[in-house]
Amino acid sequence: MNGYHVYYKNSKPKDYHEIDLLVNIASCLFWKKYYGKIILYCNQDHLEYIKQYGVDQFYDEINTTFLETIPHKNLLDRYWSFCKIYVANYIADFNENFAIFDTDFYFRGPYDFDTSLNFVGYHKEAYNPHNPNNPYPNPSLFLNPENLERLNWDTDPVNCAFMYLNNKSLVKTWYIWAEGVMKTKQDSINSSNINTSTIFIEQRLLPTLVNSMGLKQDTLLPNYYLTYIPLNDDLHEWFPMIDSHPKYRERFNRFRHTWGLKRYYHEEKWRKLISTLTLDDLQSFNFLNNLNQQVPYLISLCKSI
Repeated sequence: MNGYHVYYKNSKPKDYHEIDLLVNIASCLFWKKYYGKIILYCNQDHLEYIKQYGVDQFYDEINTTFLETIPHKNLLDRYWSFCKIYVANYIADFNENFAIFDTDFYFRGPYDFDTSLNFVGYHKEAYNPHNPNNPYPNPSLFLNPENLERLNWDTDPVNCAFMYLNNKSLVKTWYIWAEGVMKTKQDSINSSNINTSTIFIEQRLLPTLVNSMGLKQDTLLPNYYLTYIPLNDDLHEWFPMIDSHPKYRERFNRFRHTWGLKRYYHEEKWRKLISTLTLDDLQSFNFLNNLNQQVPYLISLCKSI
């Protein structure tokens, strides 16, 4: 099965971005080891950036032309997930099923998710509408009443760090709805969470469309991520808690996703945790010796960060 990374670079790298590049390499290597080709769709700026560190060599194919044609470039700061939707809409024309996953996500080993399903995401998310940082405001802020009533919103949001897609009609419908939202005037949206718009067209809209179309979906993790609980050491932002049963811990350990921790790279313990875990995973699966030859500068940076 083909796996895809999608990245449209439109800002300067943040502090400790080298950790993210190390995770990016792990994402490529583990997918190729267990599933198939890994293909990158990006703009030329992103390709030039990853070439500086040698990350480009881990992709089977790189396409820098398609994302240059993406519409609504002036809105991508607000709707960066539209890049993935735009590429998925294109891929669905020639791939019956495929996976798109973030560069900060990887499988630590093979996992046989159900490929007969139409959509598989990473995990479900729960939210508190009264929380000022709620990432899931009311859908009425994004859609007019007529379109709002066309969908069944009694569906949990799903984290889309990983997406397995297996229905062309679903992908095409998703693109139409997402672009429609982007074209809609949204002056009423007022949230301290700057990601609400991009999260809506991806993590709220996609599982809602799956449900409304009568299709089948699931998640890699059975646990809910509680978006209103701050990050902590004992993982009580998950329900059921990860360590409440060995089966949850076993499943949780099959995957890595560093998205939430990036906000805490200014704290040494968190950035060392990510770099150490990633290096350990690469060592455990016999990747690190080669990486010391292929990307020595990046490995050295991440070991000392």
